[in-house]
Amino acid sequence: MLSGKNAALSRLELVFNELEGIGLGGAIFRFFDAAENLASQPEDATARRLFVSAAQTLTDTFRDQDQAIRDLRTDLNNQVENIGLPLLLSSQGRPTRANRSKS
Repeated sequence: MLSGKNAALSRLELVFNELEGIGLGGAIFRFFDAAENLASQPEDATARRLFVSAAQTLTDTFRDQDQAIRDLRTDLNNQVENIGLPLLLSSQGRPTRANRSKS
């Protein structure tokens, strides 16, 4: 069970890609750096283009990571179903009816 958990965490770590500086943290840093540059030079067309590009990159990074996490969740849920256990979480992260205790 521990090896499955480690494998899932390794895949999740790849999604965030922070060790290489190209993940969400890097995109946020570049966005705010471009925003600061634009604030100091609002009339500069290049600063505007760089800000728009950084904003698009940040948006794309959020979307890509969201999809990668959704794919990972689907894969993990499929693995759980394949070993005969009930689905643990719904797509909203809440327990499913089969998993709730009866009162």
